[in-house]
Amino acid sequence: MDDERPPVRAVSYDKDSESHWLSVLYALLEGASEALEISRDDIDGTLSWSKDGKRSIVLFDTVPGGAGASKKIAENLQRVVRFAVDRVSRCDCGEETSCYGCLRSYRNDRHHDRLSRAGALAIFNELRIEGVRDAVDGPWGQTLTHTSSSVIELFAELATLGVAKPQIGIDIGEYYWPAEALWTESRVVLVEGEDDDRDAALAADGYKVYRVADTVADQLAEAVGNTV
Repeated sequence: MDDERPPVRAVSYDKDSESHWLSVLYALLEGASEALEISRDDIDGTLSWSKDGKRSIVLFDTVPGGAGASKKIAENLQRVVRFAVDRVSRCDCGEETSCYGCLRSYRNDRHHDRLSRAGALAIFNELRIEGVRDAVDGPWGQTLTHTSSSVIELFAELATLGVAKPQIGIDIGEYYWPAEALWTESRVVLVEGEDDDRDAALAADGYKVYRVADTVADQLAEAVGNTV
């Protein structure tokens, strides 16, 4: 099985940053539960110390004998991190705090006053995990954690060309066809993957459909027309 673990670099630790690391721990647990459809009751974690004296995060199964959840997390760490970043980026609570929609649960109630979205994002940024900085500081200032790298790259080129920000991650039409982006005024739709039925239905509704794999930024910028 391919190992999806992203390259990381060491980040300094001190007592003042412990609340940030706790926030990362619970962001990863919630992200793993959502990304891999693992019951949150089946996984937990703690801050520990590695053999070489460095602070580390340990995730483990809570099921007696283990159910393989922690192994699954390790094998899909890139996806887990993306979902974790998405969770703490998009929540509506104040960045300096947290809520049950992002980091809090009944299991960590003793830490609630120490958990914050800003703390988790600060560590994620400092770690510079591949793909995470693009997700947090994406084109047009948009968080793009559920978006493929090819779409993010195309968006980045479009933003550089001055193309106006589209509606991102939207369902279109009577049958709610998923689209990566929609520029409403020009009725340009960007989609990923091959689906002739989808493309025909959108075209019949008057949309100009562009597939990510077959589209370059200059071509799409010309079709959209509106720039900032």
